[in-house]
Amino acid sequence: MNLILVGLNHKKADVAIREKLSFSDETLPKAFCKLLQQPEIDEALILSTCNRVEVTAAVKDTSKGFDDIVFYLTETF
Repeated sequence: MNLILVGLNHKKADVAIREKLSFSDETLPKAFCKLLQQPEIDEALILSTCNRVEVTAAVKDTSKGFDDIVFYLTETF
């Protein structure tokens, strides 16, 4: 089992991009369930604030887990 973190913050992305990737209180439960359906992800955490969005996950394979998270983020937003 490996832990990975995929995200962006106010130093790496402007506010327009961060707003597109933000999770609201209403959308978070459904989005979280969708994240856990990704094949390589066993456990996960989503952190979404005004300054950053991060997905931390326990994955079977680091490379495939990273790809699953990136795919998830691009499909969700």
